[in-house]
Amino acid sequence: MVKQITIYVVLLIAMVSIGAIPTNVRGSENSDHDREAEIARLFDVLSTKIPSIPVPPEIQKEKNMTIRKQYFEKRQKQFEEINAKFDKAIAELAAMGDTVIEPLTGKLRRKDSSPSFGPRALRVLAKIGTPKARQILLEMSIRGNGVAANRYLEITKNKEDITKLLVSKNPDVLSKTLKSLRGVPINAKLLKRLEELLQAKQYHPIINFSMRWKAAKVMGADPSEAYAREKVLAIIESLKTVKQLPMANDRFQYDRGGTCADNTYYHLIKALVKIKGADVYLQEITNQVIGKPQVIGKPRMCVVIARAHRGDASVKSELRNILKDPNNVTMTMMRCLGTGAFERIGTIDDLPFLRELLRTDPIKVLNRGGPILEMIGNKPINNTGERAVIYEPQLDPGWAKADRWFPVRGAANRAIELIEKKNKEKQIDKMPKE
Repeated sequence: MVKQITIYVVLLIAMVSIGAIPTNVRGSENSDHDREAEIARLFDVLSTKIPSIPVPPEIQKEKNMTIRKQYFEKRQKQFEEINAKFDKAIAELAAMGDTVIEPLTGKLRRKDSSPSFGPRALRVLAKIGTPKARQILLEMSIRGNGVAANRYLEITKNKEDITKLLVSKNPDVLSKTLKSLRGVPINAKLLKRLEELLQAKQYHPIINFSMRWKAAKVMGADPSEAYAREKVLAIIESLKTVKQLPMANDRFQYDRGGTCADNTYYHLIKALVKIKGADVYLQEITNQVIGKPQVIGKPRMCVVIARAHRGDASVKSELRNILKDPNNVTMTMMRCLGTGAFERIGTIDDLPFLRELLRTDPIKVLNRGGPILEMIGNKPINNTGERAVIYEPQLDPGWAKADRWFPVRGAANRAIELIEKKNKEKQIDKMPKE
């Protein structure tokens, strides 16, 4: 019996030595090789550029809508089949977990890597979603990769982790992060960073303005009253420096009224309106208090409009003066917002003033279905800088056919209608019941 067992063991060892039976080591080597080959194959899939499928000339000219619809449905199905292959490869790589991260990031770092590979590789990391994968997305985001930031924000539920992106210097990453942080309770660390962004001046001028109001929106959306005074003062300090920024008096964009400064005042006012617990601090910085500094000029106007929107009727007189002041007449966005405040605080006593605005306010907007142009009489306003619209009515008859409206008059009309409706409802309530 012992002799038989010995013979069996010798035969078994001999079979292993010639490869008839694979050892664990040999199996591991084969498995690693197969895995590497599979990863390489999947990387090749992710590196594939989506093929172009030009629309044939005969389809471009085809007037039969049924034929056109059938062609484009077939074409769309082709794209869906191509994308399904990418989705499948991404899912298979993600299923490998952290083991695929090192070869994935290695290929990302290669200069000869296909441009198509990067965005899809980031999808793999997001789908893996482990702490290691998230950390790599975070690091890439901080370095300025906007696509990585999108993926990181998609999978990160902890708002405290989202704030880590605020150390980035990249404006695209910062903008995406600020949008995701709306509604997050503000702590001391976040407050400090928002205060810095409210003084943004290191980017392209347009970005500086938008960065400021995006930071202000995070403050306005804070669900708590914590740091109410600090938030108000930070926005006031931002208001004080708006007009000194490059391009402050330039047109902001083609399809929106107002200058860069006017639009920034508009958004910072709206943030002040929303800050919880801000009333006492807004009153302090506009009411005359001996020994305490006050805001003046445009920042004061912004605070007055904010107070009115928060329901403080005591600022009515000053608000009317702001809206009537000829020095402010071109501040389209601010004046529309100020006029709209009468929807909140207006009474029948304000109707004569609002009707005068409705009858005489000079700001007119021309809309050609794309660019708009603000006018006073026949003269364009708020139309300087790199986004200015060419206005040559003698050479371009399209301007004569443009739609026209009066934005401040429209705001006044809405306020009048609401005040009259409220007054009518009050009168009905006072009538004796039968």
